Amino acid sequence: QTLLGLSGLQAKLCRILSPVAVAPAVILAGLTLVQDSISHLTEHWILTAGIAVSVVLFAFCLRTVRLPLPTFSIDSGLTAKCFPVFQMFPVLWTCVAVYLMYEAAALFHTSTTYPDTNVISFQEAVDNSKWFFFALPFEWGLPTLSVTTALHVLPAVLLQSVTSLFMFYAAANTCGAQPPPQAAVRRGLTIEGLGLVFGSVWGNGVTTSPVNIGLMSVTGIVSRNTTQLAALMMIFFSHFTRLTSIVSKIPISFLTALHLCLHAALVSVGISILKYINFSSRRDGTIVGFSLFLGLT
Repeated sequence: QTLLGLSGLQAKLCRILSPVAVAPAVILAGLTLVQDSISHLTEHWILTAGIAVSVVLFAFCLRTVRLPLPTFSIDSGLTAKCFPVFQMFPVLWTCVAVYLMYEAAALFHTSTTYPDTNVISFQEAVDNSKWFFFALPFEWGLPTLSVTTALHVLPAVLLQSVTSLFMFYAAANTCGAQPPPQAAVRRGLTIEGLGLVFGSVWGNGVTTSPVNIGLMSVTGIVSRNTTQLAALMMIFFSHFTRLTSIVSKIPISFLTALHLCLHAALVSVGISILKYINFSSRRDGTIVGFSLFLGLT
């Protein structure tokens, strides 16, 4: 993927990309979670409904509500200023509200209603983990390379590169900006490829996440500085294994229901791109319908 970005082959693909190709790809990226998550959603339909209602409530209904928070400045000192906290952190408030409901269910031993609550407690998660851990390169073994493995992985890498390209356009549409230029696409693919290389050295992998596009759409936060600060915070706090062990305790059904809302927001981004398509043309409408049909089947 790094070579594709440096060579500019993927950037040349931008010349033939149009909303007719981008919109179905973004919509299908948002619908990929449905089939795999349907079992978790049906088993915990109360949780799914609670998360969906909470996201809509915090992100849209309470977005204009401002709460006073203490602020400090050299000129005025300690003062109170009103902030739209629900608009800025709708997913965070949803996580807090629903996770408290989960812990209450586990506290009262209602594991028959919430099967995922039958997991280790906070105290056990903290006691069984170290305070600090820094992974070394190739700590879990040296990589192995074979022709068979390379041939199997190569189509996946090419597909992921194309998916990343579509996500760049979806992010630009969410931000209300123009489509990214070819130079920006080349830089993005190159850095993502380097991230894959460095991630594999430490036994992990990174890629463009469609969920982040949905998160941008729900929160309305499209600041690059905010994204960079969040990335630095995740890198920093990942070394505190006692904290990450608590985060890893979050039930799968909770994450699935939360991702459902964010993927729904991503689907809305793809649908919004359809406005640039001339549906009076039978050719464009047929291409969109045929793409969605093949993607869903």
